Amino acid sequence: MLKISFTLGVPDNIVAIPFDILPNPAKNELLIDTKGQIIEELYIYSSKGNLVILIAEAGISPTIDVLQLSSGLYFIRFVVQGKTITKKFVKY
Repeated sequence: MLKISFTLGVPDNIVAIPFDILPNPAKNELLIDTKGQIIEELYIYSSKGNLVILIAEAGISPTIDVLQLSSGLYFIRFVVQGKTITKKFVKY
């Protein structure tokens, strides 16, 4: 008897780069503390998938002005050391 096993799905992208997104929920500003790592690209998307903020070469631990965003759920995606990190934050 031959037993074949398959696993479907997308592997988790585990990132060993320490970072914090503060505060969450945010009102005026959002700080991304990458512990000294350089953010190469930064994107913020609405919950509907619309790109609302793009910052090329965001630098080390940037502070992003989110005052103009409407209240709601957003996804922030940034690239550090060639790795893409995506997290959620709430704007109130």
